Amino acid sequence: MHRGEIDGRWWTIPGEAIYTAQAKNHVTHRVYLTDTALELIGDTTGKGYIFPCPHGAKQQPIDTRALAHAVRRNLRWPVLHKGKLMAKCKIGLEHRDRVLNHKKEKLDGTYNQHDFDDEKQAALETIERKIKSIISGKENNVIPIAAGRKAA
Repeated sequence: MHRGEIDGRWWTIPGEAIYTAQAKNHVTHRVYLTDTALELIGDTTGKGYIFPCPHGAKQQPIDTRALAHAVRRNLRWPVLHKGKLMAKCKIGLEHRDRVLNHKKEKLDGTYNQHDFDDEKQAALETIERKIKSIISGKENNVIPIAAGRKAA
């Protein structure tokens, strides 16, 4: 993650490599940054990587596998797969796919030009609440994504 990819509450992962990272399917992808994400990221102004490699003098990002390795080594709770966690939080399949930047079917990719930013934001805020509830030990107090919405 490079500071140049962050604009307010949104991180835009480029479709083609700019700094060194790129979206997994080469399609530019916007990720909503929750309050917790912004707190962990810290200062987003200026230049450089948010998580720079601690080795060597050359400014480069931390290895893509380093964070996952550190989490597995130090986490007391089992790591939940993102897709399964979102399903458990009652986030619909289409919105899960949009959050995870899954490739759309050709017809949908051609005709559906909606950016799904509102839906991605709601999904990521729901996941944030779920993770905070797990950490705090109050897992049953999560408000699902559909809470407060009226039935159609």
